Amino acid sequence: MKRTRVVLAVLAIACAAAGAAEKQQTEIRPGLFELGLYIGEPTGLSAKYYLNRMNAIEGIAAWAFSQGFLVVSADYLVDFPEAVKIEGETFPLFFDIGAIARLNMGVQPPIEIGARIPLGVLYVFRDFPLELSLEVVPVLYLFPDTVFTGMGGIGIRYCF
Repeated sequence: MKRTRVVLAVLAIACAAAGAAEKQQTEIRPGLFELGLYIGEPTGLSAKYYLNRMNAIEGIAAWAFSQGFLVVSADYLVDFPEAVKIEGETFPLFFDIGAIARLNMGVQPPIEIGARIPLGVLYVFRDFPLELSLEVVPVLYLFPDTVFTGMGGIGIRYCF
């Protein structure tokens, strides 16, 4: 319940800021910086910086305190900006490759390190600076044991 209130409050603030912002044409471009929420398994904060129209770097710091862990990841993204067009709107597809560290609280092992390969789709609003993403993430932990698992979520980021 508390988590839902926090998410709704942050979304309300983001929408208010987007509404108050000067109308602009938002598009994926070099130097675009985005900051927002990652809602899923686990939930946390997301930041993305576009190196050019097709490549970006992204970091996520997320947690699941009820399950007792914190996750930090960093990815190199490859976007396909014109991959899907529906009624004049574009939905770029993407895949990433990156590293992940999971810090377990009070459980063994205390840290797990591995690789992740997110796959997903983006939507960048034209009239206000907001990006949505939906991703599925296969994860292969390599240390201290080899474990294959999955993650996934929705990203909501404000574009600066």
